Parts: sequence; C-alpha cells; structure tokens
Amino acid sequence: MMVLSIGLAIILGFVAGLHVFWAFGGSWAKGAAIPELNGKRVFTPSRAVTLLVAAALLIAAACALVRGEVMSASEVRSLAQVGCWVLAAVFGVRAIGEGKYVGFTKRVRNTSFARNDTRFYSPLCALLAVGFLALALAR
Repeated sequence: MMVLSIGLAIILGFVAGLHVFWAFGGSWAKGAAIPELNGKRVFTPSRAVTLLVAAALLIAAACALVRGEVMSASEVRSLAQVGCWVLAAVFGVRAIGEGKYVGFTKRVRNTSFARNDTRFYSPLCALLAVGFLALALAR
C-alpha cells in the first residue's frame, strides 16, 4: 500500500503543480485542458478556482500518504480512510463523466480536449479511482 500511496501522491502532486502553473499564467498544455464547444471554452476558471483545485489535489495526495502510512498522522487516520472512499467516488464519477463534455460517456468528441480526455484524463481518473478504492479497502 505504501508504493500505491506514493504513486498516487506523485501523480496528484504533478497535476496540482500544473494547476498552480496555469493559475500564474503558464500556458503549457492549457489549450486542451478545458472542454470546448464550437471552438469556445465551456467555462473559464478563475485563478482562485484553479488554485482551489490545486489545493484539493494536494489534500488528496496527503490523504493517500496518510492512508499508506507514509505520513504519520494518527489523529486523521480515520478521516483519511473516509477521504479515500470519497476520492474513489469523485474520480470514478469524473472518469464516467456527465454525458456531454467529459468522461467516457461524453458526446462532444471532436475537440482537442475531448481527444485528450479519451486518451489521458478519463483513464487517469479511472486509475486514481481504483487506487483510492484499494487504499480505502486496505487494512
């Protein structure tokens, strides 16, 4: 479980760092990070929202590290287990999608985001969901 938790934390830390990079003006990989319709973004997140996502991803990484006993935090161990259940559900729902723009069930498929979502984002979310489920079930 320790290796799994470290792997999850590395992935989540990288994605969190990418969000911080975008929040402060970075543009690498940003063009295909937001769902589009007819060449226009479906939404444009603010700097604060982007940083909030980064913080949530870092909290998820910490949850994985506590659950995998890489970080010693006995006072939040049971909270970390609940967090792993929640994160498994959140990433699982993200992988499945809302039916239109994101996830395996999306209908809009002919955009740069949609292609990346099919190849990378949704499979990564499914992998994260399975990883957090394994951590949640671990004794």
